[in-house]
Amino acid sequence: MFFKKKEKSPLVHLPRKKTVQFESTKTNIAELDSMLRNNITETLLSTLPLANYYQNKHHWLDCELRYNDDYSIVYVRLVPCVNDKPKGSAEFHKIDYELLRRFGQNI
Repeated sequence: MFFKKKEKSPLVHLPRKKTVQFESTKTNIAELDSMLRNNITETLLSTLPLANYYQNKHHWLDCELRYNDDYSIVYVRLVPCVNDKPKGSAEFHKIDYELLRRFGQNI
């Protein structure tokens, strides 16, 4: 009769969030996670080109960035989207501010 409350991820409490779209034909979440685990720098900097939403409306990756005010904590997650709907989500991966800066985000 009694239900346990679901524990929220501590990442939900990070005050800032930004989403960037990338072109990708890969919608397999396990493959995305393994790419990020193996070489996150290579994946974020050269494997994923930025998407033009109006050109490619059917398949893209939403890159969700969560961070605090001083950028000491930064997490990234890739979410494959097909026809404007998310198809699952990968795990959050911690990155440092230098990678975020090189990643080209002007936050």
